[in-house]
Amino acid sequence: MNRLALIFLIACSLLLTPVAIVAQQAKASVEITPDTCLIGDNVFYLLSITHYETQLFSLPSDTDEVAFYPFEIRSRKKLFEEERDGFTTERWQYTLTIFDTGAQIIPPLDLRYVQIGKSDSSETVLKLDSKTIYVRSVLDTTVKDIADIKPLQSLPLPAWVYVVSAVVLLLLIGGGYWLFKLWQKHRQAEKPKPVVPEKPPYQIALEKLAALDAYPLDSQDDFKKFYSDLSDILREFIERYYRVPALEQITSEILYSLRTKLSSEQIERYRQVFERADLVKFAKFYPSKIEARESLSLSKAIIEDATPKLEPSATASKL
Repeated sequence: MNRLALIFLIACSLLLTPVAIVAQQAKASVEITPDTCLIGDNVFYLLSITHYETQLFSLPSDTDEVAFYPFEIRSRKKLFEEERDGFTTERWQYTLTIFDTGAQIIPPLDLRYVQIGKSDSSETVLKLDSKTIYVRSVLDTTVKDIADIKPLQSLPLPAWVYVVSAVVLLLLIGGGYWLFKLWQKHRQAEKPKPVVPEKPPYQIALEKLAALDAYPLDSQDDFKKFYSDLSDILREFIERYYRVPALEQITSEILYSLRTKLSSEQIERYRQVFERADLVKFAKFYPSKIEARESLSLSKAIIEDATPKLEPSATASKL
């Protein structure tokens, strides 16, 4: 009987050994919210891990540029951690974003961990599947049905009444405008205004850029106003100085119009400022204060490069 009991115990231990090995393996799962978003919006990558207390994981940091490419990591934080019966359950949240549209794939993630206290310190890898998110543009591309043409409506009065009324109204407006111009001309003749020389475009632009130094940059609205004003100042300067309708054009059209007037290096500096301003205004991009001040400094340098330099002979004559 003792021999039979010993054989039974050995058989049971052999059968339970694979179960124990499987139980020691860590588990991980991923949840993505939302599965559809606008360009530049936050995407939450929720990672859940259950493992033994002696298993040490290596997770992607918040500065990792490769783990979730083409998505960028905005932040990483641990939502909670719970220990029970020798197991530890962790839940991490990665906040991601992307600036491309269409079906975008979050690549498969390899989670590596080691067993603390074991003589064999080789890593074990948990493979998590890739996830697909559809990113939509901020522009409204929905198509609406065209409404039917309304039937003709009859006028409550004869047509000649409306014609006569319109003629009388135009005469009154024309007479009033003529009297106003006559009065204005008479006033100007009585009090001639001193002629003030118009400031050159580069001086006006530098004065407006200097005013941006005092802008507060404490919220997203502050950044939007800052970059909107910065972009408008450069567009007004380009329109007045280079005779390009920059206020009516988008960034790519402005850069194309300047190709015959500026060098490729100068056009690249304009492109850096305009594209960052477009991201802030239209893609909910959150720059840092340092980046905003860099954009302002670059804009000042662009205008200063366009400022005419005094000739050496003119300077010497003044001395």
